[in-house]
Amino acid sequence: MRASEALLKGSKMIRWVMGTQNDLSGGGCALGMMARVHGLERLNFCDDPLFTSVEEYQWMHTASPPLACNCLGSVLLGSGGDFNPRELLESRVAYQLVHLFNYHVMTEKDWTIEQLSKWLDIVDPSPLEKVVVEETQEQEELVAV
Repeated sequence: MRASEALLKGSKMIRWVMGTQNDLSGGGCALGMMARVHGLERLNFCDDPLFTSVEEYQWMHTASPPLACNCLGSVLLGSGGDFNPRELLESRVAYQLVHLFNYHVMTEKDWTIEQLSKWLDIVDPSPLEKVVVEETQEQEELVAV
């Protein structure tokens, strides 16, 4: 399952809370939403290689596209009141996802969860699943004959 799909599905499963993957009361942030879809309490983060609990999200630890907003200086990253420079956010998609959810979806409300999901889909380097259109067309042609 692509990260963007997990985010949208998870957003319907838990209460939205910024700054924590699992608040132990049925709420969590964007990462927590993705974890819940996979039946996890939280995704591995911190010092472990990011997302070792969900193999298909390993790219979020290494990919580093430009930040999708114009925030400058220090921005709120986590619930502990940690402030981090833009350069740190641009080092990993996971950090960007945290910032975009916490600040833009939850605080400023200038992004929606759907916009966040679309952004995540754009930066996701994993291959899209191919839709099998040819087989359907062949089957229709066989039925017509």
